[in-house]
Amino acid sequence: MPVWCITSCRKTPRPIKGVEHLAKYWCKFHRVFDPIWRIDRTLAAGDEVVTEWSCAYRPVGKQNRMMFRSTEWYRFKAGRIAEVRAYFRYDEGRDCELVDFPYAQRGYLSKDTH
Repeated sequence: MPVWCITSCRKTPRPIKGVEHLAKYWCKFHRVFDPIWRIDRTLAAGDEVVTEWSCAYRPVGKQNRMMFRSTEWYRFKAGRIAEVRAYFRYDEGRDCELVDFPYAQRGYLSKDTH
């Protein structure tokens, strides 16, 4: 399964290739950052699904959570995920989300979630 992660903050923006690589990537992220995830929106058409998600995570050595949000496109073939395209920006020094977007008013995950 090809997986492309598009991010302007990674040092080497190379794709994550294959199910094992993807699983290792997110398992490590979970161990290191103690994330709280939520799928905020999902749309589907034909053999494609897009999700918008939020993640409240704890940077290494910090107590307060930070936020980052993303969208991912999935392409299915024969009922299984054949491709994932993930678009996100990640920066431990600041929240990575849209400026002035009314996240709380629309019911999105907050970094103050426990």
